[in-house]
Amino acid sequence: MIDREMSKAPKIYILVGYGDESETFVRSRKLWSDYMKNHNANFYFTILCPNLDSDEVLVDGDELRVGYEQSHASVSDFSSYEKNRTWSYLERIKLIKRRVITSKYLLSKNSEPFWVLYTTVTSAISLQRIKQIIENNDCSNFFGGAPIFKNMPYEESYFVMVSGAGQLFSSDVLSLMVNRCESLSLDCLDDVWTSLILADIPRTPFKRYDFVSEKSYSPIDAINIGERIRAALDAGYFHFRVKSALNNVIKREDLDPLILSQIFEAIKESEKNQEIKLNSLLAFDTALSSLNADSKLPSIVSSL
Repeated sequence: MIDREMSKAPKIYILVGYGDESETFVRSRKLWSDYMKNHNANFYFTILCPNLDSDEVLVDGDELRVGYEQSHASVSDFSSYEKNRTWSYLERIKLIKRRVITSKYLLSKNSEPFWVLYTTVTSAISLQRIKQIIENNDCSNFFGGAPIFKNMPYEESYFVMVSGAGQLFSSDVLSLMVNRCESLSLDCLDDVWTSLILADIPRTPFKRYDFVSEKSYSPIDAINIGERIRAALDAGYFHFRVKSALNNVIKREDLDPLILSQIFEAIKESEKNQEIKLNSLLAFDTALSSLNADSKLPSIVSSL
């Protein structure tokens, strides 16, 4: 346990990636705004704005607007995610630049250490449980999130990527990412890019519960989803990612917000009276044999 009596607790910034390519985002945003009314945190939706100068950042209410250069590329380079869930070349570059620019902005505004949680608008995360994690860790050399193990060709080992749906950084690690940003090509997904550029930083593995195969929302479905949410919260999960299948009977922009609404309501209820042990919040069962003495994962593991 970190002694907080001798020093002021570091700030935490919650940055929710937000785009205009889907009605799913519009409806999910309202759920995040409602949930955050109960928490005291620096909370922003990060939005790319072509009408701002490149690298300019403008705070407008709960929005952190980031300027970027307009491209003369063809229309086919834009808005691919809505159709096939694959970011185009230009979209990948823009998302990484948004991350770098917002990180530079936060670092310029804070002389003391701070925390940043980057997540997606179609995730639901218990801020109370995130705060429990940071209150029990120094705000230094910290890079946490849900691990994804990428098989390394021609080797019996795996690269440990940290999913972009929810990444927690201490500000010194954020500074490393910014300082190294020119050393790696931007032509990859932003979470892959971040994990590669921070390959020397151990990863703290977090639990995450995914809703990725839901196809309908009948009364029976809703009851089943509610039971799964409550069981997951009881087991220590605090991050729920919603990404229902394409081509459902019910459209994603209708289905995902219904699931997210149930999750946020369950999270709010759990935060009223439910205490969870710190160890239950971390994914210790993930590649257990590769965890170091501090219960962290190196970027390369040889066994799962």
